Amino acid sequence: MSKGNLVCAVTALLPLVGGFMPASPRILFVEKRTRGCAFRSVTPLATARCSGVSFRIAAKKGGGGGGKGFGRSGVGQGFGAGSSGGGSNDEVRTVEKTYGEAARAPIKDLIDAEAAMAEFFGSNEDWAPLFRSMVNDTAVPAMSFLGETHGGDIAFDDDSLPWRKLDPVPSGEDKIAVVASFLDSAQRGLVEIPVVEGKETDDNDVQFIEEGRRMLVLSRFQVLPGVTSGEIGHHEELFRTCWSELFELQSAGQEDTGSLILLPEYDLSDLRRFTDMNLQRPLDWLGMSDLFEVTSLQRESPAIRLIHKLSDIPDLEEND
Repeated sequence: MSKGNLVCAVTALLPLVGGFMPASPRILFVEKRTRGCAFRSVTPLATARCSGVSFRIAAKKGGGGGGKGFGRSGVGQGFGAGSSGGGSNDEVRTVEKTYGEAARAPIKDLIDAEAAMAEFFGSNEDWAPLFRSMVNDTAVPAMSFLGETHGGDIAFDDDSLPWRKLDPVPSGEDKIAVVASFLDSAQRGLVEIPVVEGKETDDNDVQFIEEGRRMLVLSRFQVLPGVTSGEIGHHEELFRTCWSELFELQSAGQEDTGSLILLPEYDLSDLRRFTDMNLQRPLDWLGMSDLFEVTSLQRESPAIRLIHKLSDIPDLEEND
């Protein structure tokens, strides 16, 4: 593959949310073997959609080094444990994946599904109208807990209702700083994914693509400072935020859209358990687990990532 065939340059894995950007700007160069690269804007992100999966990707720090190759000179810095020397003996870092079965379902507890559904829907009766409004099929496991009905509109002008219409981006310098720190950490994680010379595509390339595109779909950001796993009121606030965002993403009906909920003071293991019992399993009971990818992860700050209708990477052969 020719390294001169750089047909896409994505200059904004740099979200401009409320006027901020991560501290370490980077340009992503996508080299692929097929035509059909088109740019689009996704507020607040700008991104490039390329019609092919077999492309080489490298990350280059803004303003650093030469832009020519994929080695440790210039572009490759930061891919290994030691980014200053670039020797062949550098220890290669393994960057934890935030996608795939292991990331989505880290908790493998065997539970009585019927009893768990009864507990969940019985404890959240006020949320039944929202749950029903999100369901579009009567043949879902939770139907008996929803009054055997589905669909319908819900109101947002009544403060006595538990769900909320949330702003898409935070206000206030402290919250913006939390988002910026997370995104900068996530981009550093991308840069640390090794590039293996001599291979057209490998697992590292796939990981770079998969992680990068999950960053690019994020257009909504919620920050919950001070929320921890030890207080009932905090649990309710997190529950409200997550399900309000899930409803917002589904009602918009757009593919490749996502929300990031950041909890700088929440323990990650507790967050994973919350995600399992209050989001992932209930979405399955409501027949919507194929519409959403829900993951708890940590990049500087613990977070829950909600992605609606993540599209497949197009097959290269279909576009040749």
